[in-house]
Amino acid sequence: MEIALGNGVYEFGEFSLDSSRKLLLRKTTGETIAISPKALEVLLLLAANKGRLLTKTEIMDAVWEDSFVEEANLTQTISVLRKTLGESPGEHKFIVTEPGRGYRFVANVRIAGDSERNDRDLDPEEAVSDQHAGIAADRKTRISGTASSGFYAYGAVILAASAIMAVAAYFFYLRSDNVDSKPQSAPPVKSIVILPFHVLNADEVERSLGTGMSESLIIKLSGNNGLLVKRPGILTRNVANSTPDPIQVGNELNVDAVLEATVQKAGDDVRLSVRLLRVSDGSALFAETFDDKFSNVFAVQDSIAEKVVASLSLQLSGGHRQRISKHYTENVEAYQRYFRGKYYWNKYTAEGYKKAEEHFNAAIKLDENYALAYSGLADTYMMLAVESYRDPREVCPLARAAAEKALSLDPNLAEAHVSLGMYEIFYGYDWKEAESAFQTAIKLNPQNSDARHFYCHYLQAIDDHGKAIREIREAQRIEPFSLIINSETGWAFYLAHRFDEALPILLQTRDMDPGFFLNYLPLSQTYLQKGSYDEAITQLLHAAELSDNHPAILAELAAAYTYVGRKDEAQKILRDFEAQASRGFFDPYFIATIYVALGDKENALEWMEKSYEVRSNWLTWIKVEPKLDPLRDEPRFRELIRKMNLPA
Repeated sequence: MEIALGNGVYEFGEFSLDSSRKLLLRKTTGETIAISPKALEVLLLLAANKGRLLTKTEIMDAVWEDSFVEEANLTQTISVLRKTLGESPGEHKFIVTEPGRGYRFVANVRIAGDSERNDRDLDPEEAVSDQHAGIAADRKTRISGTASSGFYAYGAVILAASAIMAVAAYFFYLRSDNVDSKPQSAPPVKSIVILPFHVLNADEVERSLGTGMSESLIIKLSGNNGLLVKRPGILTRNVANSTPDPIQVGNELNVDAVLEATVQKAGDDVRLSVRLLRVSDGSALFAETFDDKFSNVFAVQDSIAEKVVASLSLQLSGGHRQRISKHYTENVEAYQRYFRGKYYWNKYTAEGYKKAEEHFNAAIKLDENYALAYSGLADTYMMLAVESYRDPREVCPLARAAAEKALSLDPNLAEAHVSLGMYEIFYGYDWKEAESAFQTAIKLNPQNSDARHFYCHYLQAIDDHGKAIREIREAQRIEPFSLIINSETGWAFYLAHRFDEALPILLQTRDMDPGFFLNYLPLSQTYLQKGSYDEAITQLLHAAELSDNHPAILAELAAAYTYVGRKDEAQKILRDFEAQASRGFFDPYFIATIYVALGDKENALEWMEKSYEVRSNWLTWIKVEPKLDPLRDEPRFRELIRKMNLPA
C-alpha cells in the first residue's frame, strides 16, 4: 500500500496542520507553533495516514529521501513532536510507538472543509494519487553562505561562486521571509547551541579538534546569567561526516540561535568560517571568516566569543568577561591533546578511558600548569573505577591527587570541583565535602551539566530523591540529547522506586541510540522491579553482546534468570565471577547482588562487606538501590551504611 503524503488542512485535538502553508496552528487562538520543517513533514505524514502503522523506513524515505540519515534522526524528531503536541512521558494521545517497527497516529483527524471524507474517516489510500507533490515539491534548499571549501587550492573561482550564492541567499531571504520591509524589533536571544566545528577532510581523531574548538567556546560563554548555552549531544555526533541543518537543530533543541563553523587546515594555516543564525527566521546575526595560523587559534576563539557577545548585546559581569578571555593553556599541542582525551572519555568504554588517560597525561607533560588536563585525568581515573575496569584502591587516590593539583592551579575551575566531588561520593565518603564541591562548581558555572549530574548522585546517595531529580532534569535542560544524562534521568526515577516513570524515559533513551549499552542496565533493572522478567532478559542479552559481557550486565542477567527459575544459568555466571575474583581484582558487589537474587542473605552480606573493603563505587547507592531491599533489616547491612558515613 502506498502511503499518503498529505495535502490539505488536518485538524486534531487543539491543533490545525496546514500542508500548503507549512504551518502548525493552535485552533483556539490561531497562534503559530514553532516547529522545524522536518518535524512538520513527519507530522503531516502521520496525520495523513491516521491509524495506519508507518514503518521507520517508510517515514525516512518520504521525509529524508534525498539524504542519508540515521534512524536516530527520526527518533529525535518524534521526541520533539511529542513535546510540541504536549504529550507527557508515557502518554500516547497522538503518536504511538510500536517498538522495532514504526509509529502510528491515533488521534482523531478531520480534514477541514471536506465533510464527505470526514464522514467516512480519513482513508490514506484515497489521498495518494493527488498528493505526491505535497511535501517533496515544496522542499527548499538552504544556501549556507559560509566560506568556500577550496581555500588556497581553488582560489578566486570558488570564492566568487560563494559570493554569488551569498548575494542570492540574501535576496531570497528578503523576498521569502521579509515581504514587509519595515524593520521589526526581534526578541532577544536568551539561548544558543554551539555545534561541533566541522573539520573538513579530517580523519576521526583529527575531527575531535572541531569538537574541542566548539567546547572551548561553550566553556567561555557558559555561566553568563543572560544566556543559556546548550550542547547538541547526539543530534550532531556525525557532524564531521555531514552538515546538519542548523535551523532544524535549533528548533529541536528549542534555542533562539545556533552557532556553526567549518575548519580548514593546510599545514599551520587555518581558516574558520563562522555563522551565528537566529532560529526563528534563519537570519545571520553575524557571519565571518578568520584566516590565521593554527598557533594563533586561541586568539581566533577569543574573537569569535567577542563577536557572539557583541551580536547578542550581552551584559557581562567582571567574572564573565574574565571567562571570555581566559586561556587554560597557551600550548596548542597540549590543547589538542586535552580535547582528544575528552573525545575518547566520552565513548564510555574501557579502551576509551585508556586512551583518554594517555592524552591527558601527554597534555600535562606539555604544560604542567594545565588545570583542565589534571581535571580530565582525575575524571578518567574515577570512571575507570566507577565502571569497574580498575581497582578503586589503585586509581581513586590518583584521581584525588589530580583534582587537588587542578584546584591548586585554578581554584575557580568548576570542572576540578566536580572531580573532587566525584572522588568523595565514590570513594572518600566525605559527604559534606562532596556537597560543598558540587555546590561550588554549580555556583562557579550553573550551566556545567557534569556538576548537576554528579550532584544528583550525591543527593541520591543521601536519599533526597526530589532534589536529585530536579538536578538531573536541569542537566537534561542543558544537554537535552546527552545519552548518559537521559539514561541517568531514568535511573533517578528507578532509585526513587518510581518505576512506571523511569521506564518511558529509558525506552526513549534506547531509541535515541540502541547501541549505547550503559542505558540497558537501568532499563533492565526497571523491568525486573516491575516483574517483566522475560523482557529484562531480552534487553540484557543484547546489552551483554554490545558491552563484551560487562559484569554489571551479567550480574543483572543472573538475577533475572533466578526470577524465571533458570537458577543453573545464574549459578554458572556466579561461579565464573567467583573464579575471576580468586585470580585478581573483580568487583565483589556484582557477586553480592547475585546472592541477593538467589535469596542467600549470608553470602550476600559477606560479599557486600568485601565490596566495602575494596571501596566498590556501586556502594554509593547502598541506601536506595531497590535490588538491595531484602537486606535492609540485616544488622550487618546497617553497619555497612554506618561505616560509609551516610546520614541516617
